Amino acid sequence: METLVISAQTRELKGRKANKLRAQGLVPGIVYGHKKESQSISIDSKEFKKVLRSAGENTLIDLKIGDKEQGKVIIHEYQTDPVTDLVTHVDLYQVKMNEKITANIPIKFVGESFAVKNEGAVLVKSYDALEVKCLPGDLIHSIEVDLSLLENIDDNIKVGDLKVGDNIEIIVSPEITIISAGAPRTAQEMEDLDEKVEEKVEDVDDGKEKVEGEEKEDEDKKAEDKK
Repeated sequence: METLVISAQTRELKGRKANKLRAQGLVPGIVYGHKKESQSISIDSKEFKKVLRSAGENTLIDLKIGDKEQGKVIIHEYQTDPVTDLVTHVDLYQVKMNEKITANIPIKFVGESFAVKNEGAVLVKSYDALEVKCLPGDLIHSIEVDLSLLENIDDNIKVGDLKVGDNIEIIVSPEITIISAGAPRTAQEMEDLDEKVEEKVEDVDDGKEKVEGEEKEDEDKKAEDKK
């Protein structure tokens, strides 16, 4: 895999003033780590998106601030604008290669379940990511879960069934179920489910009408008091 690099600059603008940076096509951020004082930075928005597409989270990236090499970091967290989908802030975690870190690794479901394909089973997912502990150099991009292991209805795949290597510790009980092949719902169960959904919708509508009625009464009372 090619070496990924993020070039950043130190920044003075913070809080709402950081909007000036965003208007210039820069992403305000912060870099921090174990026994390291946090540092405010800014990154070119296009460059960050390019690295994010290639690395995602939990991939080691070389950080350069100004002309100085800073070592390895991972994208710990980033925020986006809900309307424009532009990245508005990023947190980079600087790692020490000889110190273990914890990270959330996304689960990647692969293969096809015989129970689903031939018996009409329904996949019931309990987790989309798992927290692990390992050295930075042992980080993996995703944890693969093979759905072909679900051969029969009620089969499940637990944390203990996953193969991630001896250098990675999954920080949850090995007995926890990741995904299972549930029995298909009967026609009666589907009808009961539809009825429950309809009842919830009616309850919401009733509550809305009640609130609107109370608001109308309050308005009428205020109007009467003014008279």
